[in-house]
Amino acid sequence: MTNAPGARSRRASVATFVAAALVPVGLDAGSPAQADTGPGPNGRIAYERFVEHDPPDGFPYSDSDIFSSLPAGTDEVNLTNSERGNEIDPSWSPDGTRLAFASNRDGNYEIFTMGEDGSEVRQVTFLPDGGQASS
Repeated sequence: MTNAPGARSRRASVATFVAAALVPVGLDAGSPAQADTGPGPNGRIAYERFVEHDPPDGFPYSDSDIFSSLPAGTDEVNLTNSERGNEIDPSWSPDGTRLAFASNRDGNYEIFTMGEDGSEVRQVTFLPDGGQASS
């Protein structure tokens, strides 16, 4: 998968916007250590990883999903398990019950939250098509 022109700057804008969006949804980013991906208060780490897909139409591709595991790398769980777009930049809530992340599943990078087990996915931002978050 190749990056479109400007993809890095969009991703950087999204990462900045994720940090800014954490406070309004009750996920206080606080210090850099608090905004880290783990281990969270629940003892798990969260990270993005590329996943290869081999759909029936014969055109394999890869995208990134959000995973959670114990710090030793055991008990890995794909939390987003999405075949629609990339999920990036996970960040635990202070109490370890929710993750905030960015996804382009609808064409734009938007901010979402989900439960620590991948349930209760909620879209937090609604940018216009082609829109970018401003810092």
